[in-house]
Amino acid sequence: MSSTGKEETAEAVLIDEPQVFFQEIQEEMAALQQQRVQISDQRALLDLERIELEQRLSALQLSYALLDAHTARIDRREVMLDSEHEFIQMMSKRLRRLR
Repeated sequence: MSSTGKEETAEAVLIDEPQVFFQEIQEEMAALQQQRVQISDQRALLDLERIELEQRLSALQLSYALLDAHTARIDRREVMLDSEHEFIQMMSKRLRRLR
């Protein structure tokens, strides 16, 4: 190769280097953008899962509230039945005395 051929090759390498470097940067930026999209998708899925868990928690809290209300009704009914039972026993004793 003549010196002009070597100079042209050197110039071609110098011209190609920035283009190669620029292309590598673009590829890395594209890869980073793809990672950003994947992270964003993962966040969206986690948000959906969090919402689902919050709904399940709300449903469980409602179930506990309903059970508490039912337990309170049972407790009141037991007190009422105990009172009625005592009243019946007392009336039964009075009736026996009257006979």
